[in-house]
Amino acid sequence: MNHSLETTLKNVNIKTINYLIVFFVLYLSSSFYALSIPGFINIILMALICILSIFVNFKDIIIKVNSLFFFIFIVTNSAITYWINDEDVYNYAIFLIFFLAAYLIYLTVSMKEFILIYSDIMYFLCTFSIFTFIILFVAPSIFNFFPEVHNSANLKVSNVFFSVVHKSDYFNSNFGMFWEPGAFQTFINLALFIELFVHKETRVNRMIIYLITVFTTFSTTGYIGAFLLIVLFLLRKKSNIKEELKKRRKIIVLIIILVVIIILVFGILPDHIKFKVFGKLEILIKPQSETVNADYSSTIVRLKSINYPLEAFIKNPMFGVGFDKLYKSAIDNAYFMVTSTPVNWFALFGIFAGATFNICLFKWTNLVRGGILFKICLCAFLLIIIASENYNRNAFFLLFLFYSFDIKLPNNTLNKPVVNI
Repeated sequence: MNHSLETTLKNVNIKTINYLIVFFVLYLSSSFYALSIPGFINIILMALICILSIFVNFKDIIIKVNSLFFFIFIVTNSAITYWINDEDVYNYAIFLIFFLAAYLIYLTVSMKEFILIYSDIMYFLCTFSIFTFIILFVAPSIFNFFPEVHNSANLKVSNVFFSVVHKSDYFNSNFGMFWEPGAFQTFINLALFIELFVHKETRVNRMIIYLITVFTTFSTTGYIGAFLLIVLFLLRKKSNIKEELKKRRKIIVLIIILVVIIILVFGILPDHIKFKVFGKLEILIKPQSETVNADYSSTIVRLKSINYPLEAFIKNPMFGVGFDKLYKSAIDNAYFMVTSTPVNWFALFGIFAGATFNICLFKWTNLVRGGILFKICLCAFLLIIIASENYNRNAFFLLFLFYSFDIKLPNNTLNKPVVNI
């Protein structure tokens, strides 16, 4: 076989394997099904994925000082937190295993390749989820032929592997393959961010699929995050405004048309769905509503998951209160879920590790050139899409944080992609 052809085939095979590696890290850390199986099985499968990634990409491994220091720092901080709070080792072991898994995948798959793969995976998952969501309304009995799985809260879904389908008597929303629609919106919005700001040319078909999928999640944070992202995309500054407006006219018109259609469709939806998305925010201006309407429970839980972890952080600002005490706080204060990831990082590990995690998140804004106000808005977007979910030890989200160390500061303030993708 010709040497160049052999090399090409080998590279294609490695690329295909890397697609599988990134997909299964996402699947094992975030899918409804993977989170419903015994934890030790999940850990074994994740370990096998890491071994495969090291074997396939061994020659490309480059150990960088800044990311290695980050890894050592977080491990050390976690050990101190564990020792000071005298807690059970279980939660720390799980966190460190997935943190190590994220680091190993980061070492073996380049950031550029990761972004390309992630974009393709999310485009496929969103398209597939829209297809299954439509079938749910047109021919729901089809899903009776698929295996049924349930989570720890005994929520039952039909597992179609690339998507799960929850048939509700109240109303249906799009889970994708994730544990809930609120988690799905996080990953959709991250893909939308990459599509709008990182790729040199915005692919209109993908942008439309992402926006439609976010709409079908009926996630409040998903709507707010996507809306903020679209506004930033439309308002961002360019070196030649007239030229850019002409260049992006098609995209702008399509966005406006799509937004108008979504607003009109949302307007004719039943009142209980409208309330599910935005009505429950009424409690932010009328706190007394909590005592008269149980439908506000979702919002109340999210608010408590910010307030009480902040209180926990104040009790031990240096090294945090650890996993057990934070989860106990959730039970004692009757909100049962620690869903505000940015605040949890401070509560769990203290000010230094908490600040480091959040800085890694914010560094993703350096993929886009722009002024201070623009960057602040992008940071707000990133906070919004993870503010109502628990990614404390999610391997895929930890992987995102590691890749922040490969993002370099731009040389000027022109709002163009920093990476050539």
